Amino acid sequence: MKSDKPEATLNITKFGSFTANFKALPPSIPPEYIATLFTVVVTAFVGTWLIPSVIGWRKSRNQWKKIEYYHNKTNSLYDDDKLDEKDIDELDYLRNNMTQEYTTGKHSKGKINNEKFNELKKDISIIYADIYRKK
Repeated sequence: MKSDKPEATLNITKFGSFTANFKALPPSIPPEYIATLFTVVVTAFVGTWLIPSVIGWRKSRNQWKKIEYYHNKTNSLYDDDKLDEKDIDELDYLRNNMTQEYTTGKHSKGKINNEKFNELKKDISIIYADIYRKK
């Protein structure tokens, strides 16, 4: 058997033994692609695990800042050691902003969850009651 290509030669001796020469095949995945494949897999894995955690942490932190802001504002009404009718405008403003940041409608911000909104609403209601009780 004679062939033009040396990698296809098969030498058979008169005693029936033969020698085969095989050409090495390239790897099934080229080494250049292994780094890219590894990067894609790691990015997908870390992205699905890390990104939701970071988003949740940021939302929680922003919500905490908002709630702290409203608590500080309601506590600042007591700075002059009395609650009176001049504080009603500030309370109305706080209540309207708080409601806008709680609702999740098309044009609202949705930055306060239901539990915290109810706590803030309760605090503001107590202050309203204190003002009207003193009249």
